[in-house]
Amino acid sequence: MFCIDLPSNSNLDFLSVLAEEKRVEIKEGKIYFVDPQVVASFDSAQLQALQLPPAYHHIFSCRSQGAVLAKNYRVLAVFKKTDGLPLGKYQFDRQRAQIVVGGGTYTTPHYIYQSLQLIEQINNEDNHEQKLHYVKQLREVMPFKDLQKDGTLREVEVVLVTKYQLDVIDQKEFKLAPTFVEAVVEEDGEQLRSVLPDNHCQQYQDKFLKSNRVRTSTQVAPNKFIVLDETIEKILNVVKETQHKSISERRALYINPTAYLTKKLGDEYSDKLDAVFIPSKQYQSDRIKFIGVWHPKTQSYLPNEGNEWFPKDCIGIMLDNEHIFITPDNLDKEISKLEDAIAKNKPTINIEGQTVKASNENLDLLKTVHDRQDDPAKEPTAEDGKKEEDTKVAPVIKDNIEGNLFRDKIIPRQQQQIFIPNNLTTDKLFPHQQKGVQWLQESWNKGKRGVLLADDMGLGKTMQSLIFLAWIR
Repeated sequence: MFCIDLPSNSNLDFLSVLAEEKRVEIKEGKIYFVDPQVVASFDSAQLQALQLPPAYHHIFSCRSQGAVLAKNYRVLAVFKKTDGLPLGKYQFDRQRAQIVVGGGTYTTPHYIYQSLQLIEQINNEDNHEQKLHYVKQLREVMPFKDLQKDGTLREVEVVLVTKYQLDVIDQKEFKLAPTFVEAVVEEDGEQLRSVLPDNHCQQYQDKFLKSNRVRTSTQVAPNKFIVLDETIEKILNVVKETQHKSISERRALYINPTAYLTKKLGDEYSDKLDAVFIPSKQYQSDRIKFIGVWHPKTQSYLPNEGNEWFPKDCIGIMLDNEHIFITPDNLDKEISKLEDAIAKNKPTINIEGQTVKASNENLDLLKTVHDRQDDPAKEPTAEDGKKEEDTKVAPVIKDNIEGNLFRDKIIPRQQQQIFIPNNLTTDKLFPHQQKGVQWLQESWNKGKRGVLLADDMGLGKTMQSLIFLAWIR
């Protein structure tokens, strides 16, 4: 029996059931584990709440050496990184259900805990019948494909997955499948990577989409299996159920997975979901409003009062790659004309002296412009473009086109002296070019991700950009 301090500020309701079953004892601010297999059964969120080491989440493999009747018969356990490289020797603490390997301490998931126990019994047993009995038990724990008459076990690898992301596999049908990931520390910080090679990931996703239910273990190669954390298995069963529902239902899951899954699984899963679900990196930004159907911006604009060459009191819109200027008062009339032409199957129509196609696409554009005259901030809806099945889901961002909705977080870079490089082939820069280069350099030092150099054509934007790049080098 071993004990740990009772953590504060954590949801430990799951311990009450174990206490009633006499598998743990809670007294004087301590948790005493009567049965160490209880620890091996905890999921990632429960281990985190108890401040215990994380579950081992790399590759675990084992195989036999020699014939079962031979004195040198042994079963070897090997721990590997996800790239297949061995982590080295391991130490197994049965009482704490922990292993120390590769410089880290991990809690052993139940199948590894049972496997290591049986491997110890096999290697320490002299009675051949009893040894073969343990070997058969090991085969029930590990997914060995076949057991030879002499007790030979061919090597099998098992990957326990504890974290996942959701991917859209088919944009038209909006089918969802998981990608299993792990956090690795690299030179530029912590990064996420798949625990499976691309071909094995594809194999799992194909089986996930074709199978009727989610299995605890799935074969992805002749000797390789994926084993799911209990929480992930329950989550993926919910994801699987949505494959037989509407596209909008799957979108609701994809757009806000935590809210959707909590509603399906119950509030007690809220903390567990945060522990195992990793949102895709492309969606981790303050600039993203939500994940939803993407619509191209309507190419309409109002003229600048200072441009006398631009027709006054009109709206500019692009129809059939042609700029057409329509006065706001004429929009209703032009929309009616276009609707009438479409109803009569006319191929074209004349709008403000321009011939355009009598198409639903042009009608949708005119209606969108009309709606925005009353509500400039109105977002396009699914009816403003293609049908739902033909649309793509993407991050919808705060674009600052119709208001200052987003301000980027700027982190200054290491300051560099501002100067004009002396390795230029040009004789001199005009004053506006010197000012432009200096502005680029100052923006770089301030930490801006990008700026827009918007001089008119022929004033040297390319040269200013090249000088800026030479300065960075």
